[in-house]
This record gives sequence, C-alpha cells and structure tokens, in this order.
Amino acid sequence: AEGDGFVPLSKVIAAKRIVMATPRTNPLQIRKIADLNQRGVKWLQCAPSAPCGAATDSALSSEGSLKSKPVSLEQKVASVVSKLISGEVDAAFIYHTDYLAHAAALREIVFKDQKAATTLYLVGVVKSSDKKELSNSFVGLLFSVAGQKTLASAGFTDIARSSS
Repeated sequence: AEGDGFVPLSKVIAAKRIVMATPRTNPLQIRKIADLNQRGVKWLQCAPSAPCGAATDSALSSEGSLKSKPVSLEQKVASVVSKLISGEVDAAFIYHTDYLAHAAALREIVFKDQKAATTLYLVGVVKSSDKKELSNSFVGLLFSVAGQKTLASAGFTDIARSSS
C-alpha cells in the first residue's frame, strides 16, 4: 500500500461500480432499489468483507430506502451472478462489468449515487522490484489510450470520471 515503502506511488487506474441486476424476465417487476422491500422478494449481495460487498453497503447506505435483508451474503461476486442467472433470487448486487458479461440474461438498475457505488483500483510499482522498467512500461500501457479503451470496453469506469 502507498506510504508503507513497498509501493512508493500508486494511482487510480480504473473503477468498477455496483449495480442492482434482475433476470431479464423480471417477473416481480423490480425497477428500483426500494422494490426489494416488497414482500417475498429474494435478493442477495456479497459479504461486507469482500470488495463487492463493501461497495454494495456504501451504495445502499446512500440510497436509504432498503429495509429488507439479503437471503445470503456471498464471498464472491461470481456466486452472486450464478445464483441470479439460475433464478435462485429475484435480484442481486453485482458489478456493472458482470452485468455486461451477462447482459443477454440480465437487466441493470443503477444507483442514484454512483460515487458511493464505486470501487477504485490502484496500480503502482513495487519499490523492491527487479523489473522496474518492465513494470513502469506496463503501468504506462494501462494509462495509455489503448489501455483505457480496453478497460472501458470491459465495463470499467473512466478514471477521469471516477476520481472526480
């Protein structure tokens, strides 16, 4: 981490945001976060100890309209996505990148406060690296137009918008 001497300088390279997703069929007509309060709606999210869970908790706190509880707190977003696609739940909180990977099967509902729903990703070169030149080249590639286009095409948020 920055400041501990191992990575003397790190920069935000990309961001991912949490969204609520439902199956494309959406039989319960879930259209907003507050719809999860309807009786009988089953939803899930990542555990707070996982980055996707911490981002979900932050986003839900900013929303202020959710009174119901998830049926499960998963350790990985992949299991959240799997249970949502298989129809085990009516809605789930996943990354926008995961939604894009399964857009044919899912619908996406975006949080009003997208900053609260965002996880930042940092990159830096380890101080003791014996491959500093190669590492610096890789970091440069990530920040290049091509690197940012690649990250954006995978659903990562533009770093200029995410850090403002």
